[in-house]
Order: sequence, then structure tokens, then C-alpha cells
Amino acid sequence: MPSSGGGSGEEDEHDFALRHCAKVRSARELVCELEAVKVTSMAHAPRHRFLLVDVERLGESAEPLALAQLQGCIRDSVQENFGDLGAGGVLSSLRIQHWSPQACACLVRVERAHASLLRAALTLVRFAQREPVRLTVTRVAGNARNARRLVAERLRAAEAESSAPGADSDLRRQIAELSQAALE
Repeated sequence: MPSSGGGSGEEDEHDFALRHCAKVRSARELVCELEAVKVTSMAHAPRHRFLLVDVERLGESAEPLALAQLQGCIRDSVQENFGDLGAGGVLSSLRIQHWSPQACACLVRVERAHASLLRAALTLVRFAQREPVRLTVTRVAGNARNARRLVAERLRAAEAESSAPGADSDLRRQIAELSQAALE
């Protein structure tokens, strides 16, 4: 492009060099930005938290909650308290890994980013199938092995407190399964 001042050819070359350097610099900045985005958005395995939850029935009903009832009240609490955005985030990674009606405890796995939302939703659960319940997060573990150990400890404590002979054999079986899984 000719210069507007009608100057010499050196000024035209100088303007061209400046424009070219600006393009090269912006291209380098763009590459650096893309590399930074690429590094920060690389697909990593999601990290999880494992929540040990005590389930306490407050009503007159003596029968324990079924797994489907527990999942339903957790899902409803997340949806009610945190809306579609919270439900989409939490429920996409939510998994009840272990449920023991005899020990009234469950182990819930969720992505680390959503653990605090789930913990709040569990605390806010008041009813399951129109029966009053209280869900209390007693421990949080960072990996599956420690979570299984926590559940095994909780089951051993429930076995020590239990007086029903049929429940003892079921609790012993669950303890053996979890202890074996924790060793793996």
C-alpha cells in the first residue's frame, strides 16, 4: 500500500514491516493462548469424593429405606434446592456405591467439584416417601480404598450394636466383601 504522505519507498517498506511484525506477534500470541487453553482443558480423569452418609428414620415406620427410595429423595433434594444446573452437575456423577439398610449407612460417590452441593442437599433432605428422615454426612474420603474402609468400620460398629442373629450374618458378609475390595 502506498503511504498517504507521498513519501519515499523506505517509508512504505517500514510501514509494511510494522504491519507484518504486528501480524506475526498476534499469531504468536494466538498460538500461546491456544496452547494455554489446551493445557488447562486437557481431559483428566474426574476426581471423586466419597461421602459416608448415616440414614436415620425419624418416623414410626420400622422398615428400612429401599435403595430406590434413597436415590429418589437425594435426587429430589438436589433438584429442589439447586435447580436444573445443580441437578445436572451433581446427578451426572452421583452414584450410591454401597447401601446397608441394617447399618443405616450408604456410601455416595460424586465428582469433587460437586461434593459440597451434594453435602448440602443431603443435609436438606427431610422426607423419603412421606416419612421423616435425617441424612447426615459423617465422613468424606478422597479415594475408593479409604471409602471402603470407612464403610467396613461402620458395618463392624453396627454388627457390635446389633442383636438380631439374621442381621449379623448379613453384616458379616458385607464386611467381608468390603474388606476384600479394600485390599484390592
